[in-house]
Amino acid sequence: MADDGRRAASADDRYREIVAAFLGLPGVTQEGRGFGSSALRVGGRIFAMLSSRGDFVVKLPRGASTSWSRRGKAIASTPAGAA
Repeated sequence: MADDGRRAASADDRYREIVAAFLGLPGVTQEGRGFGSSALRVGGRIFAMLSSRGDFVVKLPRGASTSWSRRGKAIASTPAGAA
């Protein structure tokens, strides 16, 4: 349960909400091949996806991701090969 009494959303639920909100906007596509096989892209770049482990992943600006991580609301991650 979430703190406010609502059922915690699954990764799939969260991803579906993002797809419903963004798919259809100019430049947003949903593609599926290999890494990020269920991924939303804008300009060809992934901004939200379900990982191969079933995690809901979103790309955030560095400052936002650091802030969310410190508050325990997100887990920071760096893609392999990224500097």
